[in-house]
Amino acid sequence: MSGKNQLSALLIGPTDKTKIFRFGKIKEDEYETLKQEFGRVLAKHIHRVIIIPDEGIPLDIAKSYKENGGLRVIGYLPKGGCEELKRYFNYCDSLEEIDGGWSTLNTCLSLKGDVMIGFGLSPGTLTEIAYSAYHFRYLKRRIPILLYEKAISSRLQPELEEEVDIRYFNTPSELDVILEKIGLVGK
Repeated sequence: MSGKNQLSALLIGPTDKTKIFRFGKIKEDEYETLKQEFGRVLAKHIHRVIIIPDEGIPLDIAKSYKENGGLRVIGYLPKGGCEELKRYFNYCDSLEEIDGGWSTLNTCLSLKGDVMIGFGLSPGTLTEIAYSAYHFRYLKRRIPILLYEKAISSRLQPELEEEVDIRYFNTPSELDVILEKIGLVGK
C-alpha cells in the first residue's frame, strides 16, 4: 500500500442510484449531504480514485472528492472506449483502457487500487468484490473492501465474507477511521 494520503481507491457501486434508497437504509433527501461528507473523507486520505465513468454513485462520490480537494480521478473503460459514456469523461483527470470487454473491465479493476470502497451493490460491484479473493489466492495481493452498510439490504453472505477482506462502515466518520488505519499500515 502507498501510505497515508497516497492510497489509491477503486470506488464501486451501482449505476442505478435508486438501489440505495430501495434496498438500503438511506433516504433520498440524505444523499446530497452524504456525498459531500464522503467526498471530504476521501479527499483527506485518498491520492487518487478510480471509477468507471458512468452516471452512478461512484461518479457522484468522485465529483464530491474533487470538489473537496481530491487530487486525481482516473476513469477506466474497456478497450475501444464506449461512446455512450463520453459525456462523463470530463469528470476524469485521465482515461485508461483495459484490454478486453466489460467483463474483463470489472475483473481487472479490482487490482487497480489499494482499497475498494463500495457505496451499494450491483452485479459489477459483486464481480469486483469476488475477484479480490482470487487476487489474494493467486497473486498474494490482499485488497481491503470497505462497504457502506447503510446502502445495502444486508451484509454479504458468510460464504463470501470468509474469502475477502471486507469491512463495513455506517457513517463517514467510521470510513475516516478505517482509512486512517489502512494508511498507517501502508507506511
